[in-house]
Amino acid sequence: MFYGAAVRMRRFRVNLFKKAVVLFVSYKKCRTFAGRKL
Repeated sequence: MFYGAAVRMRRFRVNLFKKAVVLFVSYKKCRTFAGRKL
């Protein structure tokens, strides 16, 4: 049971990390786009 929980936690962390990276990239794109607009 503990092993399954650890795997689930790791998967959850990986998903969270991927989401953070996507958000960061989109944020950077928005910033550069706004910077070019101004």
